[in-house]
Amino acid sequence: MEFALGTCTIASGAASAKRGSACFSRVVAGLALALLATIPASVHAGDGSSAPATSNGPLLITLGSNAVYGPRFEGSKRHDLGPWPIISWRHRGDKEWLDMPTDGMDFALVETDKFRMGPVGYWRWQRDAGASPRGFAQVGQGKRSIELSLEAGGFAEYWPVEWLRTRLEVRESVVGAKGLVAIASSDLVWKPDRQWTMAAGPRLSFGDSRFMTSYYGVDASQSATSGLPTYSAQAGIRSFGAGMLIRNKISESWMVQGFADYQHLTGSAGDSPVISTRGTPEQFLVGMGVSYTFKAPW
Repeated sequence: MEFALGTCTIASGAASAKRGSACFSRVVAGLALALLATIPASVHAGDGSSAPATSNGPLLITLGSNAVYGPRFEGSKRHDLGPWPIISWRHRGDKEWLDMPTDGMDFALVETDKFRMGPVGYWRWQRDAGASPRGFAQVGQGKRSIELSLEAGGFAEYWPVEWLRTRLEVRESVVGAKGLVAIASSDLVWKPDRQWTMAAGPRLSFGDSRFMTSYYGVDASQSATSGLPTYSAQAGIRSFGAGMLIRNKISESWMVQGFADYQHLTGSAGDSPVISTRGTPEQFLVGMGVSYTFKAPW
């Protein structure tokens, strides 16, 4: 198998692993540079005129939960219902940024009226990781499935106009799995009034060879226990798809929302026997949530 991305060509085979990872790094760097290149010079220069008005008001904390009907793991044919937390905070008077349910949990260290960036975290919970003899994903040389993986990294978000959000997250697995994953997204945003927010747009994700091996590779011992053929997963495009959100701010305290997300596992991920034999590349999830915003007691 062979696919090309820009000037990067990734071919199957062990000899191409380093080349695939190098290609992945160039793709991620290119995405980051493309995003940063669209940011006005005043942002880079730290022009105070670009900075949003900040408030010394009290800290507002938003807590809630989504009920999500989605795949039991990424690649699963089966779905079930589970919780998905809502957690955010801001000072009263500060700008309310759009947060999509599938975004990582972020904290902006740099922020203007159109741009923000900082650290981001994410978790992957494989809810039936041990359901098959092989399990869905395994760590190192053992037989333990990855039931929970934690990822940490950075994000950058830029709004070229008030109705368009672009975002890039790059995260490294620090617990559970191994490897680097990058997610690029863009959303058209419509706010007909102060109460309603609607957003929708495309998604594209990339994984390096370590990440792809963690979730989609099959080594000799895994093959022996599962009956799946051995498979060497390579770096490259992992999935493409789209997401949408409808949010209603009932009051200053209460918010309800509904959302849907679709991704198609492709490239080395979609070709994996874990997906092609035991699962499916077509991944859908839908969810509804409610949250409550309150003033911090301190």
